[in-house]
Amino acid sequence: MAYPRSKAVLVFLALLPVYLGPYMYAYGRTQSNVFPTVETLDGQAMDDVKTGVDNSVTEIVAQSVTRTVNGQPVTWTEVTYTLPFRVLNRIFKTYINFPALLSVSKLTFQATGVFNGTEILSCHHYVDSLIAPTGFEVLAVFGSILKAGNNTVITAFCHGPGSPTFDTAKLSQQNLGVVTISLLWTIDATLKGEKVEGTRQWTGVQSENLLLTFP
Repeated sequence: MAYPRSKAVLVFLALLPVYLGPYMYAYGRTQSNVFPTVETLDGQAMDDVKTGVDNSVTEIVAQSVTRTVNGQPVTWTEVTYTLPFRVLNRIFKTYINFPALLSVSKLTFQATGVFNGTEILSCHHYVDSLIAPTGFEVLAVFGSILKAGNNTVITAFCHGPGSPTFDTAKLSQQNLGVVTISLLWTIDATLKGEKVEGTRQWTGVQSENLLLTFP
């Protein structure tokens, strides 16, 4: 027996919530705080990124420089140092619970070393972007890139005056090659998750071992 069209429409309307209910429920839950949004997850990932600076600055070369000042030769020493710094914890879980690597670009590291109230070195290092997958790698390669990029150590070069302004050779002899200085540092970077992009800055002040050339 065929139903009249009006009854068929009523039956369809009555059953429609039964079929659509689970989908509507899932959609509603994703729009609530039960399941974090992409923006929320990206923000958490950015907040979880950590940075740090090694506690040792190492002298690598001291070069004598001569310039003519007022017709007289003036000689001094310029010293180059290395200082490692770190960007950590870039792996995060996406909206579909898949691991991804937070994008880090325009990474700038700056630091100043102070000894007895005098600035004796400064550092400036820029990295355009850290390693990141393209999304077209096979799973094994993708996983290795995530693992390699999660924690990154970068070596910055620092420069400062040597003798007579800062006699590293004399201080090295007096202190067996290790001098304690204060280091003020700043790291700036642009971070991007699946959707959200923003800038972050980290700063610190710490005691630092200045490792000088010691015969």
